[in-house]
Amino acid sequence: MQRSLETTRSQDYVMEAVGQNAGQVWKYLYDNGETSVLKIKTELGITSGAVHMALGWLMREDKIEFEFGSGYPVVRLKREKSEIV
Repeated sequence: MQRSLETTRSQDYVMEAVGQNAGQVWKYLYDNGETSVLKIKTELGITSGAVHMALGWLMREDKIEFEFGSGYPVVRLKREKSEIV
């Protein structure tokens, strides 16, 4: 089954939007350190779905990690190997 040009454009738009949101989330974590997913959503003013897709993008790129404690899970950037000394 071949995708229509309209479907392809729509997919391209979604991919671009998710990538841009992932960049915003990465920058927020870089500037602010570990935080809850809810705080990221609130501070950036984007939907829960957009935050979760952005986090999935960053997880796929091995850029973030989660910690599950007694409260809300927190997310943080992974440290680069060069930072671990």
